[in-house]
Amino acid sequence: MRVLVIVGLSVLMVGCKGETAAANEPAAATPAVTISADAKTQIDRALSAYEHIRSELVEDRVAFAESATLIATASTAAKPLVPEALKAHLEGMATQATALASMSTSDPEALRESFGDISRHLVALMRAAPSLQRGFHLFHCPMAQDYGNWVQRTEGISNPYMGQRMLQCGAEIQFDS
Repeated sequence: MRVLVIVGLSVLMVGCKGETAAANEPAAATPAVTISADAKTQIDRALSAYEHIRSELVEDRVAFAESATLIATASTAAKPLVPEALKAHLEGMATQATALASMSTSDPEALRESFGDISRHLVALMRAAPSLQRGFHLFHCPMAQDYGNWVQRTEGISNPYMGQRMLQCGAEIQFDS
């Protein structure tokens, strides 16, 4: 029995180290595009709200509907201000954030999955407009149920998909991978 537990934990920890998958994101535009100062202001508002949700999930807290609504509002406001190549990513963020804002807080795993849906569009947006990447790090958790990438301002892994149970699960990856 003891051997099975040790083997099981070893497999779990191996699954959490260093795997880098960046699949399942909407295609990024090529070549990279630039954005106006007004659009950047709105996107920065969305990024701040995203970071708030990420930090709440890290702490296993789920009361962030207001921040999700702010992502939707700021993404919608930025959409007419950006080049065509970025519009779908902002629309996806707004749609997914609206869905997150209306979800029940009784299912933290569903909230984390919905956060992943926002992250999928945000990462694609940042890949399409590299200037948005400044000051952010991209991470991947191979153990996340659906989409496992997220961005954060700090260097150390602080995993929103696993929260306190596996706070440092994952690895930093490059935006261009």
